[in-house]
Amino acid sequence: MLALALMRAPKVTELLTECRQRLGQRSWGVGILGFVPPELREEQLAVIEEIKPPFAIIAGGRPDQADHLEKLGIRAYIHVPTAALLEMFLARGARRFVFEGRECGGHVGPLTSFCLWETMIERLLEVSSPQIAADLHILFAGGIHDARSGAMISALAAPLAARGIKIGVLMGTAYLFTREAVESGAVLAGFQQEAVKCTRTVNLETGPGHASRCCVTPFAREFFETRYRLRKEGRESKRISEELDALTLGRLRVASKGILRQGDALLAVERARAAPRRDVHDRSGGGPSDRNRNAGTTPC
Repeated sequence: MLALALMRAPKVTELLTECRQRLGQRSWGVGILGFVPPELREEQLAVIEEIKPPFAIIAGGRPDQADHLEKLGIRAYIHVPTAALLEMFLARGARRFVFEGRECGGHVGPLTSFCLWETMIERLLEVSSPQIAADLHILFAGGIHDARSGAMISALAAPLAARGIKIGVLMGTAYLFTREAVESGAVLAGFQQEAVKCTRTVNLETGPGHASRCCVTPFAREFFETRYRLRKEGRESKRISEELDALTLGRLRVASKGILRQGDALLAVERARAAPRRDVHDRSGGGPSDRNRNAGTTPC
């Protein structure tokens, strides 16, 4: 899955074209943000419509966005953080969902995994007819990382599977601890080492509904100090969110790849400069991307 984040059309075209050439008939897809500026979203969608990746995941998306992609033959999954939204999305024809609990990394939702999963499962059992159930595809995410947690979600989801609903899991954080993640160049060795050493995380909240889970690092302290200073200065909530968003912009890429964006150029960052600002893996669209809020779970 390729996280498009805030990429402009030329870069999206280059990325998707190369991926299609390399993977051929294998499965791949894109992760897009439903809340990016409309003109940027239209740019990205125009390329997606042309190249037609087999799959898409939409973070902060709407049923009409998923429906548009489905009509192009692109199987589109939407993140759904609450049961109320699930009912509305079902009524509007959406059938592929990601239920991601608060234990996930990167951008986190309001409910812990077990609370979210149990609520969603109960609601699906209440409202899904046999006809709807046959079309439903559900991905569970947020804290699934080993045999025990895998067995727990299997037990929870068993009633859905019995109805014919297709079940899967996302384990983005667990991938960070694999040998292949470093050997393939997906993340730097230092990034993985911080993930291994991490024993506690914090959530960096730039505004209502926008919190990212990170390791306790110097950047996390810088974030909280900045937020405290802005509040003490009496800044408006909107201005505080904008400044905190600007502070986090690009941190993930620096931490995971050691690469800094300057204009359209991506430049290598010396290790001494990159090390204190370690960030997380991508949440919503595949690999590490431009924004911390699209991250998965580990160092900030």
